[in-house]
Amino acid sequence: MKGVVQGMGQALQSMNVEKISATMTAFEQQFEDMEVITDTISDTMNTSTSSATPQEDVDSLIQKVADENQLELGSQLDDIGSVGTSTPAASEAKGEAKGEDDLAARL
Repeated sequence: MKGVVQGMGQALQSMNVEKISATMTAFEQQFEDMEVITDTISDTMNTSTSSATPQEDVDSLIQKVADENQLELGSQLDDIGSVGTSTPAASEAKGEAKGEDDLAARL
């Protein structure tokens, strides 16, 4: 990435349209490669950290521990709702859009 940025500086100084085009193409390719790698790592992390245990087993274990320790759960767990196993995509999209805006401002 550092080489591409240096190449962009040299291409802009010479104002050679072909060189600018080639440098921008290289930059876009590296950016796409990084995006694919980031998506792959994110998907892998989400998959590896998600639970494969059936919900009934989890509920029965929680109830067992509560019974052993004389805790009253009642409907408290039902009111909480389900817990997600993946990160929200909206926050990632906002962060990515902000990064692109920062990059556009620097150019």
